[in-house]
Amino acid sequence: MGAIVNNVWSVGGDEAAPKVNVLTLQPLISYNFPDFYFAFSPIVTANWDASSGQQWTASLSLGVGKLLRVGSKGLPINVNVSYYNNVVKPDNAAAWTLRAMETSLLPASIL
Repeated sequence: MGAIVNNVWSVGGDEAAPKVNVLTLQPLISYNFPDFYFAFSPIVTANWDASSGQQWTASLSLGVGKLLRVGSKGLPINVNVSYYNNVVKPDNAAAWTLRAMETSLLPASIL
């Protein structure tokens, strides 16, 4: 379990450049089975500079992943696929997102 929370602001720069003021909130919950894991990690974003009714995006998600070991040294690789359904979204946003991810984990013992 965990969470990622951040807000990004633009500071200074060209007056004509678009300003940025965006919040991201992502709680993380996963359940491990012997051979794989399920993940629930919805993403909520707010574009504070967008017009009223267009600021929020909120998704529900479900993912599945597995930790694999490859190569002669057993390099750990995390692979997962997650589906995100945007239940709240601005008019021009996608209805859903599919994310496939691979992460190479480099423990000090194999470097």
